Amino acid sequence: METVDNYGAIFKNIREKRGLSLTQVARGIISPATLSRWGNGKGEMYFGNVVSLLQRLNIYLDEFISIA
Repeated sequence: METVDNYGAIFKNIREKRGLSLTQVARGIISPATLSRWGNGKGEMYFGNVVSLLQRLNIYLDEFISIA
């Protein structure tokens, strides 16, 4: 069973593979520090913010969940 921490790590991996910085992805949604904590398994993320972050990367929620 996946945990919230795993989703953050998966998102981080996708972001890094696309060559995007924390600041680029987080801008206008959350702070880069919050995104960093989530990606490193040290924080939680509101569902609405996850959806917004995925939209920024042009990834549908169901696609992300299937990757995870």
